[in-house]
Formats: sequence, structure tokens, C-alpha cells
Amino acid sequence: MSLSIVDNGRELFVVKLIERGEKIDEHVQREIMNHRSLKHPNIVRFNELRNLERGVDILVATPGRLVDMIERARVSLRMIKYLALDEADRMLDMGFEPQIRRFVEQMEMPPPGARQTMLFSATFPTEIQRLASDFMSNYIFLAVGRVGSSTDLIVQKVEFVQDMDKRNYLMDLLHTQCDNGAHGKCALTLVFVETKRGADALERWLSMNGFPATAIHGDKVQMVS
Repeated sequence: MSLSIVDNGRELFVVKLIERGEKIDEHVQREIMNHRSLKHPNIVRFNELRNLERGVDILVATPGRLVDMIERARVSLRMIKYLALDEADRMLDMGFEPQIRRFVEQMEMPPPGARQTMLFSATFPTEIQRLASDFMSNYIFLAVGRVGSSTDLIVQKVEFVQDMDKRNYLMDLLHTQCDNGAHGKCALTLVFVETKRGADALERWLSMNGFPATAIHGDKVQMVS
């Protein structure tokens, strides 16, 4: 996400999970530290209440915690000029719509004409369309690719495997891909697991069995070349 910081602006980013909020917080701090119009940016997490009470330029929050802080008079939304809802479809799936509607429609949030609202969603179901209509005036819809559809080149196959047999089954799949690949070359493969620890363990196991692998998760240091 790239940000354009405006003089004397007040921005509110609403995200679904604390971990996601912390990542956005870190990114925002890096983006604005060299921005001349914000000489003393105040970006805080909710456990820094003393800094929060002084007022902030950008606030990153989860829906439930934001409502809690507003009810406790620690946060006021009256000066908000920009509202961003990230992963809106996921937040609705997790049951956050009542909290979102409450702080947008009932808690001193400026009306749509007095603020700019950005809603980001991987999908655009009816619930998201209704949310956009309620929160925005004459909104512009930007889509990357075909919304709600997948490429025709994907072939989906589901196999039910016992937990104890998953690694052996994965190994068989990888060997099959190598055998069927051009000149015996293995195809690049992406494997999803449930936990960060599981990703690290699978990385070590695959490497020990002759398949170069690397794990990617939130605890890994991200290097950009």
C-alpha cells in the first residue's frame, strides 16, 4: 500500500487483526518519516495510551478495539478526513460488520461528503457492495482482474489424507512433478500450512529430503533487493 500524506490530515486505517495492524503501523512509519509536512508524526498502538491522548495524525486500529477506545473517550473521530477499511470481506466474514457500522455511522465520524473513504477487498460480494453504498457517495470501483472469478488455467483437485500421512503424500506429489517435468526439472511448488512453526519444520524436512525449500511467514525478515 502506498500512502499520500496530506498536511494537517487525519487518517484512520481499520484492519481485521492486531498482527496485521502492527505491520501497517510499521510500514506507515517508514513512509512518513521523511515527509516534510509531518514534522512530528504521532503513530501509536493502543497500548500507548498516553501518546494516544495527545492526538495522532494516523491511527491504525482493529474494529472491536476502536469501538472500545471510543466508548472510553480515548479516541474521537470528529477530525477524520480519510477512512481506509482493509480486507473488508475478511472483516465481514469474521463478524465485525456491527462494530464497523457503529463507528462509521454512530460515533461522530464525519459524513461521506466530509471524508474520503477507501475500501479494499479481495472479493466484492453483495455485502461488500452494500457496505460501499452505505459508507460512500458515488464511489468509484477499481478492479484488478475479474472480480469473483479465477483463471481458467487452474485445475483444482482435492485429496483427503490423514495427518500422519501428509508428508509422505507431499513427497510423492513432488517426485511425480519432477518425473513429469521437462528434462526432469521439478516445477515450482507453493505449500500452505497452518502455523509458522509448521512452515519452518516443513522447510527443514523438505531440504533434508533433497527438495530446496524456504518458509515465508510474518516472523521472517523481509529483504527487498
